[in-house]
Amino acid sequence: MAPVDDVAAAVLARTGPVTAMQLQKLVYYVQAWHLAEHDQPAFDEPIEAWKDGPVVRRLFERHRGRRTVGNWPAGNAAELPHTVQEIVDRVARVYGRLTGDQLSDLAHRELPWRQARGRTPDARRSNATIDPATMRDFYRRQAGGSAETMVRYAVASARLEGASEPSREELDTLLAVAEGRVEVEQALAEVLAPYR
Repeated sequence: MAPVDDVAAAVLARTGPVTAMQLQKLVYYVQAWHLAEHDQPAFDEPIEAWKDGPVVRRLFERHRGRRTVGNWPAGNAAELPHTVQEIVDRVARVYGRLTGDQLSDLAHRELPWRQARGRTPDARRSNATIDPATMRDFYRRQAGGSAETMVRYAVASARLEGASEPSREELDTLLAVAEGRVEVEQALAEVLAPYR
């Protein structure tokens, strides 16, 4: 595990100057993808579900009042473990072109931030902590996995959204699609056949 300051320094070394909001969200995505791929955090600082998205309070205290952040003297990118540096590079490549507002909107649509906020309205302040296990599981699902795991997570997500329990036949169809044994169009045709 690395100090969060080293992660911030590495992000900025890779992206160049960014807004404080971008930095916060990029550091969040480093943590999320490191948890998903390595089953352990990149850094130990908690991430809070603020109204503008995920925020590491320790970083906020260091950049408070600055709109743009160009370097991070408190951190040393060269000290990062290889696994964290790989994730930083990928996050910078994939998310680094998005604005702070776009990154905030993206995080708002994803389960870890929403779950941490609970019933708190989006525009209201909150310092609720985003659960690392929720981050790990959510982003691991985004990366894929075995077909059975993907179906199990899809069903669990549907339950969270209030969908009815799928039948055994529906589960088998989902698994067949996830494994590539059945095309999506064919599966939809079979599911919709009784309603025609």
